Formats: sequence, structure tokens, C-alpha cells
Amino acid sequence: MAQDPRERFLQPIMQAVDRGIYDVIDSAGNATGIRAEERQDIGQVAKNFINRQVDEGMIDVRERVEDGRYGDYFNAINHGLLSYRYGDSPMMRGLLQGKEYLQQGQEFLSGRDPRTQYIDRMNNEVGFALREQGMTEEEALEAMLGVIYETQAAMQKGGPESLVPGRHFYLNPEDY
Repeated sequence: MAQDPRERFLQPIMQAVDRGIYDVIDSAGNATGIRAEERQDIGQVAKNFINRQVDEGMIDVRERVEDGRYGDYFNAINHGLLSYRYGDSPMMRGLLQGKEYLQQGQEFLSGRDPRTQYIDRMNNEVGFALREQGMTEEEALEAMLGVIYETQAAMQKGGPESLVPGRHFYLNPEDY
């Protein structure tokens, strides 16, 4: 079936917008000291923490991070850790949340589900809250595991409406 001429016309424009948003995000990250290397380190720390919890039997084996596959816990802790490390001022918190708004708009304009970025914004709030408590990074990671348990308990008790930004992780689009 032939592609609609409007789609053929719009496709390269949308691809340029898609890439342009990531260019803005990358440039802002570099300017604020959150370069690709720092993001990769956060991902590695989150991966190691999750896999250690799986090995110790603290969380289900399906959450193991390997071969480019990761679950809801990784996404939550990865965003929580990013915000814990870099959310030290109102400006940085605004930039981190702004990144998620940009990506959410991008997902919407590209016809993809924008709820993931909403989840990421809510998960950033957990990292901000833990930073304010003056915890070490390892203490914050352990607290994030506790937040996951609290989130599951809240969901069982009251469903998505019982989740509180900064207190609970949002683990998937069905959580709200």
C-alpha cells in the first residue's frame, strides 16, 4: 500500500523535531554537568543495585537488568538517582523536570504514549525528596527500595489514586 503523501511529507519533519528535542536535552545536560558519561554512570549504579537486590532475593528476578532489558524498578531508581544526584537547586530541579516535559511533548507529537515521561517526572520527585533528607547515595538507594515497597502497598490498598508524588514511585502507566 502506498504511503499517504501527507505522511511522506511530515515524516522527515517529525524526525527532525524528534532529533532536535534530543539535541536540546543533550546540550542542556552538557551545560549543567549531566553529560552522557554521568547518565551512563547513574544507569550502571541503578543496574548494579537492582541486580544485587535480585541476587539477595529482595526483589523478583524479572526485575534483573541485563542484555538491554530492564523493568519498572530500574526506571524508577534510575530517575530517582539522577534527581538525587543533580536536584540540588530549584533551577536544576526545573531543568530535570523540563527535560521530561520536552520528551512528553515529543512522544505526543510522534504518536507515542506520553505517559512514560509523566512517570519519570513523578519518580524524579522521590529523588528530590531523598536529597533533602541528607542521605548518602547508598542510603538513598536503600530508601528507594523502601519506596518501591510502600508504593506496592499503597497500590494494593487504594489503587493509583493513593500514590503521592515524592513519596511513591510510579512504576507503569496503569499507576495513574
